[in-house]
Amino acid sequence: QIVTTSCRAKEPYYTVRPLMPSLKLFHSNVRSLKRQKQSIKQIIQDTAPDAFSFNETWLQPNDNISIHKDYEIFRKDRVGHGQRPSGGVALLAMKSLRASPITLPPSRLSTEAVGCCINNSDGSKVALLSLYKPPDGQPVDTSFIDFCVNTLSKVLIMGDLNAKHPSWDSQAAANATGNSFF
Repeated sequence: QIVTTSCRAKEPYYTVRPLMPSLKLFHSNVRSLKRQKQSIKQIIQDTAPDAFSFNETWLQPNDNISIHKDYEIFRKDRVGHGQRPSGGVALLAMKSLRASPITLPPSRLSTEAVGCCINNSDGSKVALLSLYKPPDGQPVDTSFIDFCVNTLSKVLIMGDLNAKHPSWDSQAAANATGNSFF
């Protein structure tokens, strides 16, 4: 299943939709993982997702954060971008999935990514990627996707790519990020 949410609402809300029969996923552009920690704990209590993807975590390397005792965190913090918090990606996976980090190639562009490999209940391995692409006009760096597709058979990508294209939104004019997928 996939859980979608919005942190822009006055009250956190989320919906659950089927994605895979044996895996429940959640993604959110949290705009501060520390600030959303209580909402995330409530989502864990209500829906018990297997894994989370977070964008715009705003964490720094010296930030020590633990969300829940049953989840392991994988993260890539954005560093060196002034005083204003920005960027950063993270994945949170249930410890029972025995997730392991994926070493991704460095980004040549502004795309931020973190990945882990989980063991699905049917015995297959699934790569989870959390990608964040700032709205800076550059195309998305697809080397992460190419690497995972060529290395593993199942890849799930979650994130905020700031991609616009008429193929998935008939009202949107394409931008460089959206065009990089076609």
